[in-house]
Amino acid sequence: MIFDRETLFRRFAPDPLSIWRRQIERLRELGVQIAETKRALAKGYWQRLGDEMVDPNKAARYAQAVAEGKKIELAGWLRPGPDRRGSADGSMAWLRGGDPGAQLIRFERRTKLPITVLSPDTMEDAWACSWPGAFANFNRSRVLVVTVDYQLVRWEGHGHASPYR
Repeated sequence: MIFDRETLFRRFAPDPLSIWRRQIERLRELGVQIAETKRALAKGYWQRLGDEMVDPNKAARYAQAVAEGKKIELAGWLRPGPDRRGSADGSMAWLRGGDPGAQLIRFERRTKLPITVLSPDTMEDAWACSWPGAFANFNRSRVLVVTVDYQLVRWEGHGHASPYR
């Protein structure tokens, strides 16, 4: 039997969900309070992220990319505004925004992977900032995006109401 390169890759490539589950389990072992959301909630979280934080000029393409399960680099989708690039130091405290009971929503770059909810008090800045994807605090209208090359983008909106809609 002869296989082409793509067939061989799919056959022997690691399963992203298995890798994700191992990452989550390791974080739990390290003391991070993290829980997988129900699949039914994930669509709502992606929608809310789009409604509140994605540039309206890119909203239709964003919705399509999420629906198709594509990889998303969220830094390129955010609304224009006060974003700051910087170091990992203080990232979880910044996301918490002074709210001691804050819950963060963790978005993976692969939209088909589960979304998690975690406590910023139990997640070390270095761990969070070495994990490409995004952390959102909808109550404070803040997002921390970690790009695939580990650049950090801190984006902050001005509340829940969109000035664009």
